Amino acid sequence: MHKYVKVNSNLYINSNISMIKVLILLLFQSKPFMGRSVLQKSKRLIKVFSFLIFNKIKNINNIKLPINGHIAMVVSGENYKIFNLKENHVYTLYAGDFIFFLNRQLEISNANEMCPKVIEWDEERKITKEKLYNGYHPLINKNDKIENEFEDLLLNLVLKSNIQKAFAPNYYNRRYHAILELVNENADYIITDLQKNKIKTFVSKIYNTLDLNRELNNISIPLTLTHGDLKSNNLIEHEGNLILIDWEYSEYRTPSFDTLYFLYNSKDEIIINQRNTMLKEIFLRGQINDELLSYFNLDDQTIIYIFCLEYIHLRLLQSRQRTFAKDIDLYVMKFIDNITKLDI
Repeated sequence: MHKYVKVNSNLYINSNISMIKVLILLLFQSKPFMGRSVLQKSKRLIKVFSFLIFNKIKNINNIKLPINGHIAMVVSGENYKIFNLKENHVYTLYAGDFIFFLNRQLEISNANEMCPKVIEWDEERKITKEKLYNGYHPLINKNDKIENEFEDLLLNLVLKSNIQKAFAPNYYNRRYHAILELVNENADYIITDLQKNKIKTFVSKIYNTLDLNRELNNISIPLTLTHGDLKSNNLIEHEGNLILIDWEYSEYRTPSFDTLYFLYNSKDEIIINQRNTMLKEIFLRGQINDELLSYFNLDDQTIIYIFCLEYIHLRLLQSRQRTFAKDIDLYVMKFIDNITKLDI
């Protein structure tokens, strides 16, 4: 076992690495962790070294892990990612049902070419190994070249995915009832009664509106393997390409989900129906087949309402697994308020 010293709330550094080596590794081989600017790098280095020195002296906040890497990061609970910056590999240590986790990772990577591949795995130690991409998180909307590459990535997420078909009423019915189940299961300290009632009222209105859509209720819709958490921090600029990492919340959803999710969370000044217009412009100029084209030609209200069910379902799932997502006001109630203000 190898000892790691805590340097912030979820980051650890191998205690056997010298201070000088830590400095070199962080400056030159840890672009995703350090940020682009000199100011960002300086602030993070000061913070890392102050914690590292204090915890080494006090011999506290240490953990032992089975992989000899350089940096370890808490993913959730007792699950860790361990980064070997010299070999450019990232190891995932999974404490739960490893076979289920492994099969899901392999299924995802086979269903969408955009997903990084699992190189090796060790069932006994519950570890998977993937390639580590050493690059910065992109500054989308501040660089035309990156913005064009990002639009290509949005297209490829859909075009390089397997497609599943779902009878439309069955799909939105499943999302709706999954939301109600999660709301009713959540403890009061996570979701208050007031929040529960507001969520139920909102999704019931959407469900009833979709249920009255005769055109929608007679068709099947295509589902693609979506990433589920598309944001700049899950993108890496590497050798002229944008690499999408951390597919933890990947699932078959409507083809517009990742694009609307990203645009909603990153462009507060653009209202969601304008975003949907942007989405259609991106996809309709790509070489998409008739099956996908039929979905993007649905009316805006239908596409956005189905997205709303998918989005709230995802956020409620995250609230059970991740500390940051337990802020229901920020991640669910604010979303509901924003959609309610729109005349869709």
